[in-house]
Amino acid sequence: MKGQTEKRRYGIMQVAESNKSVVGFAFSENADSVLLVRKLRPEWQKGFLNGIGGKIEIGETHFDAINRECIEETGLSIDWIYRGIMKGINNDGKSFVCHIFYAYSQDIFEYEQREDETLKIYNPIELDSEQIIMNLNFLIPFGMYGEFSVFITLGYRTDTVPATELECICGTTAGISRCPEHGYTGGFKGAGE
Repeated sequence: MKGQTEKRRYGIMQVAESNKSVVGFAFSENADSVLLVRKLRPEWQKGFLNGIGGKIEIGETHFDAINRECIEETGLSIDWIYRGIMKGINNDGKSFVCHIFYAYSQDIFEYEQREDETLKIYNPIELDSEQIIMNLNFLIPFGMYGEFSVFITLGYRTDTVPATELECICGTTAGISRCPEHGYTGGFKGAGE
């Protein structure tokens, strides 16, 4: 079963696409708090903070996957907004596709610690860039200040350090901080435009 890994959930063997995943950033309603996970795996993420998420299982949509992962990791059932996609080569040298979601709910303060990776609520402005996965330097501010209709595509190339290229929906590629045609946030074209 090339490109697939087996894992056990709820005592039932399920199969996941090894290169397809979801990540979600659960903010408070006013975006002054964000619920993050201190990662234990994969190895290249160990010790760093990242969003809620994981692999998309066979037969699941990306919406199904983020909802399942959120419940499994936090006990929360919250409304997610699909805001982007990342694709390319990861720090482990493997190709990947990751769907990006955001949520805005006061329910984040009621999370339950359900798995071995530690959950904690942070002030997103005070996050230390040395303790987060590199692309969170962009993804967290994007969730705090971006327009909800904006959809982004982040492309990762093998000849650059991951998270150095941003591919705007208009097709322009630029440094992670801004699209030269549309600006930092709010300028990216929405999926429906």
